[in-house]
Amino acid sequence: VSDAGTLKRIDYSLIKGGGLTMARLYRLSATTSGTQNLTSNIEEVDTEGYGGLGSNMSLSSGVFTFPSTGIYLIQAQAAFQTESGQSSNYHQLHLQVTTNNSSYTAASIGWGGGVDATEYSGCFTQHILDVTDTANHKVRFRFETNHSTSYILGNSGDTYTGFSFLKLGDT
Repeated sequence: VSDAGTLKRIDYSLIKGGGLTMARLYRLSATTSGTQNLTSNIEEVDTEGYGGLGSNMSLSSGVFTFPSTGIYLIQAQAAFQTESGQSSNYHQLHLQVTTNNSSYTAASIGWGGGVDATEYSGCFTQHILDVTDTANHKVRFRFETNHSTSYILGNSGDTYTGFSFLKLGDT
């Protein structure tokens, strides 16, 4: 580094860095039906050479708590199934956020649907969250549908419905 013609030395520890410091994938491990918060059957992915990076998210009754403050990219995908004979179906995956550890609001919503037959559909949704307080900033996911015989698909060997958390940087 040059400062007006004078060569200065800077320690590598001051300029290195960048890149992700945390990346984790989770999935719904069992299929469920009906409108509900996804509170159970969520596991970290453990197949096909999965390799998480950095600290793990904490998970309790479907509520994800962040391991440290920072800017996080949260992504979710869902696979849905509609039973035959159900017309005008809709399925939604809500990515819900709280900043006060109490009231959750949908930060983003993915939509899928089906028409009068057994059909499969899917959706994707994402949100970038500035986590400034790990005790109060949390995330959960909610399945919404207009038929009790519509399903959000889960499996413990394959990721049909999954959630990713990537720490992009410091807050």
